[in-house]
Amino acid sequence: MCQTKVCGTGVLSPLLAEIGHNVTGIDLSDGMLGRAKEKADDRSLSAEFRIDDAENLSFEDELFDVVINGAALPIMDSTTSGALK
Repeated sequence: MCQTKVCGTGVLSPLLAEIGHNVTGIDLSDGMLGRAKEKADDRSLSAEFRIDDAENLSFEDELFDVVINGAALPIMDSTTSGALK
């Protein structure tokens, strides 16, 4: 399973779903998540989008095989435990 943190309007999530990944995109913005879901739906791709905090995730540890976090790095607090590990 693959997670995209701070997925925004869904640039990466649909691409990952298209090549066969089980994708969960997270963001704090319901509007951004709505647009991301539209992009995936327009391409008939299966991806889950949900509101969550990238610095305090509600997922159990080690649930995802891959976490893509590139867009979040400039806005995350570098002192957050584990955020940049």
